[in-house]
Amino acid sequence: MIVVQDDFVVDHAETVPSRSEHPHGLRTINTIANGWDCLKVEGDIFAIDIPSLSAAANHAFLKRPVRLVVDLTAVVVCREEGIGWLREISHRVGRRGGELVVAVSTDAPFQQLLEYEGVATIDGSQLTRLLSDDPTARCG
Repeated sequence: MIVVQDDFVVDHAETVPSRSEHPHGLRTINTIANGWDCLKVEGDIFAIDIPSLSAAANHAFLKRPVRLVVDLTAVVVCREEGIGWLREISHRVGRRGGELVVAVSTDAPFQQLLEYEGVATIDGSQLTRLLSDDPTARCG
């Protein structure tokens, strides 16, 4: 993993983006918004990405309760291993009594597969409302 930028600027006691770029083009951005740990993923998800994605998501498990958003709205391809990673993240969050929100674009070909696997999804507009603390956007 190649770290491109680490910005830890305090704004209303919240952390601003920490960005990581991976060798074949996948990017992850970690932020905190309204009490949610947010992991934005940009690019396509392949098996080789799973260890770095897990590391990027682990920050959320340091807190109780776990409140994690995985933003896949900028992902077009999510291979089987990526679906498995999201299923495992969902189980980990559930075991800790937390909340997980997975956002996908409305035309993401893997959305139905995620929901079949028991990983509920929302679209980008619902994510915007959730992170702005709009109670009508809550998942689940």
